[in-house]
Amino acid sequence: MPMTSPFQVTSTSGNARAGTLSTMTRKVSTPVFMPVATLGAVKTLSPKEVHDLGCEMVISNSFVLSLQPGNEAIGQAGGLHGFSQLDTAIFTDSGGFQVIRDEFKPVVKEEGVLFTSPYDGSKTLLTPEMVVETNRVLAPDVMMVLDDCPPHSCDEKRLNGAVERTLVWAHESLKAHRKVHGDGPDRQLLFAITQGGIDVDLRSSCTKDLAEMNFDGYGIGGLSIGEPLEKMYEVMSKTMHLLPEDKPRYLMGVGDPVQMLECISMGIDVFDSVFPTRNARHGTVFTPNGPINIKATHFKGVLGPIQEGCTCPACQGFSRSFLLHLFKTHETLGWRLATLHNLHFVLSLMRDIRTHIEKGTFLEFKEDFVSKYQS
Repeated sequence: MPMTSPFQVTSTSGNARAGTLSTMTRKVSTPVFMPVATLGAVKTLSPKEVHDLGCEMVISNSFVLSLQPGNEAIGQAGGLHGFSQLDTAIFTDSGGFQVIRDEFKPVVKEEGVLFTSPYDGSKTLLTPEMVVETNRVLAPDVMMVLDDCPPHSCDEKRLNGAVERTLVWAHESLKAHRKVHGDGPDRQLLFAITQGGIDVDLRSSCTKDLAEMNFDGYGIGGLSIGEPLEKMYEVMSKTMHLLPEDKPRYLMGVGDPVQMLECISMGIDVFDSVFPTRNARHGTVFTPNGPINIKATHFKGVLGPIQEGCTCPACQGFSRSFLLHLFKTHETLGWRLATLHNLHFVLSLMRDIRTHIEKGTFLEFKEDFVSKYQS
């Protein structure tokens, strides 16, 4: 068993926590948002741009990476850090989320998930042991166990089966991981994932069982996948206390600023989502007064930046009118500038949140931000 937790809570404000997650390559300040770099790159951005934004950690997908041609070069480069040149800590998701992705034609079995590659039609039986071995080669700072993530609309039998498999696979992942990495301080960290949908009793039982296994951290999976937002909040509020206080809590797939603030107030430490980057590529950019559609024709001739006072590369050099022009003419520079702005906005928000938790003023900050953002 690990002798000490890699995570330390340094300040609290209500239930909100500021802390430090120590990995084998980095010390990451929490709460933290991870941009999605599924294949080892944040869409449209260079590794230097990601670093210069102040990003501390990204998330890639070990299973999707394993399907790519030439993936053996990752091992030859010493892992994903050397291959991608990302100067951040790296999380990897196992592939469990692909269970609800139709393009992978998943078939859930007791021993793992049979996937069909959307790239070349080949079939792969993904098992807990295979995930550990893949991540041994990728060498991320943190890897997630293989879990069974069912659709939010599934029936009771499917949901119960998903929880049972998730617990069995978590145990198998832990055994395989300790065989490879041991319990040393420089080990790759392993996070479990809770399941149970919006069934509070089932998720509570799953959470308790996983907590007893003593993972390095805990992901909260199977939420933010189509269920009503108030149900997500309800489930979290009734189960959060079951997660260990000295371990990081990672809510998977949430990146909306208001939702992240609400979840931080419940004790969440880590987030990831395509929300900022995907919205950017569709022309939606974030401001303190809420998101705006930069493709709106009324921005024609508006020479001010997306956000006054913002220090991101988009706002420092370009106008709303120019961004509108780029999107209307399908110039990819528009996607890049909007992505830089949205990630700068979210990462700056995380820094402000940490500051206010340390000051004990998080609740006041949250209420002020939400009132302006939703106005």
